[in-house]
Amino acid sequence: MQTIPALSMGDILRCWWPQDAHLVPGPKLRPVFVLGETMENAQRHVLVAYGTTHCEAERESSNGGDVIVKAGADVKGMLTADTRFDFNYLCLIPATAVWFAAGESPVQVTSLPGSMFRLVADAMRYAGIARILRRHNVRL
Repeated sequence: MQTIPALSMGDILRCWWPQDAHLVPGPKLRPVFVLGETMENAQRHVLVAYGTTHCEAERESSNGGDVIVKAGADVKGMLTADTRFDFNYLCLIPATAVWFAAGESPVQVTSLPGSMFRLVADAMRYAGIARILRRHNVRL
């Protein structure tokens, strides 16, 4: 099984987000925000936050645990539209190309622009990410 490159908190890539609890790759390649990596059942996994281009006010989290990254925010073409990353909606996904590759294309990774660090740190604090990282033993 082909693995993906090592990832760090703040990396942005696309993943086949699972639609149910069975952890099967879903039908839509979604942008995700990497929180870190961990080992689960002797296999490398990536903890990611859900990304969506639906950025209407009524869909934003009530606790402030999300952030909108503008498409032109120096994310190297990874985001084709403004994208909301929701730190309240996380998934631990196996670090294999099955989850992160689009067909024969290599996995594409970019990093969050430095200008967004403060906003993202605030959203992560509101969503209680530090506690979740400890619970999953995530490496930063």
